[in-house]
Amino acid sequence: MALTHEIYTDRIKIVLKEGEYAVIAEENIKCGTLILLEHVLVGTREFLSYAIAGNRILFDELCPRQWNVEKWGEKDMNGYTWNGKNFDQLLNEGDIYNMQYNAELKAHYNMFTFSEDKVIIGRTISKFNHGCWSNCLVTKLDNIMLEDKTIVDSYGVYTTANVAKGEELLIDYSYGSIRSHNKIREEIGSDCNCDDEKLNLIAKRTIASARVIVKCMDRDYYFIIHLVNNYIQTDTAKKVVMNQMLAREEIHNFGPYNIITSREDKNLKNICRIYAQIKKKINKMWK
Repeated sequence: MALTHEIYTDRIKIVLKEGEYAVIAEENIKCGTLILLEHVLVGTREFLSYAIAGNRILFDELCPRQWNVEKWGEKDMNGYTWNGKNFDQLLNEGDIYNMQYNAELKAHYNMFTFSEDKVIIGRTISKFNHGCWSNCLVTKLDNIMLEDKTIVDSYGVYTTANVAKGEELLIDYSYGSIRSHNKIREEIGSDCNCDDEKLNLIAKRTIASARVIVKCMDRDYYFIIHLVNNYIQTDTAKKVVMNQMLAREEIHNFGPYNIITSREDKNLKNICRIYAQIKKKINKMWK
């Protein structure tokens, strides 16, 4: 079971483009349209990297989001290798250190940062590629509070321009920040030639787009609440929440840190105990 889940998608499809994922419009989409609503994983950078290292689905689906696919096999200063191997390959080899190193890279190149302690990753949101002159924007849409704790963190993607059928949907990872733009250009190998004048235009456009999206969110408020409320009644939502709670307890059902060797394994007993506690807690919340 993954640590995130799509709540709603509209007129988009995910394809492989030059070895990496891309999100494409399946038909013409108007500016200000909600195209994705996702139950995401929220936490610190460190937590997200550990969670990815302990979850087969996220680990295998998240791509490096940079040109270093060509650098597979190269070692960093500590001798760790970005090798492009999947979760099971690294687990079977017992290569826990490289698994964690690769998970940190996947977290770094796929997360969206809103503050130092609020970083998000989603299976679908993280597949949107960077575009300087973007046509989409990621935004926090709603959260459902149960017993004074946030249970479902839902983030969405709105279009900020009219998008034609077959066109790639792109997000400006810098959110209009010139400083962040230059860093992103360096890290993901972007070959853009944006000068200061264009970057200033992008910044102004981002601010204007954000204002438009706020109005669109107000327009869609009851629709979003309806979607999220229906979602949290499903078994899928409960399983995702349970997996997120297990990850926060650093208990991974299939992760490298609690490898189960037998039915008598203390790790197995510990996982079952915490799993039962969390299941009881979730059932009580959602009665």
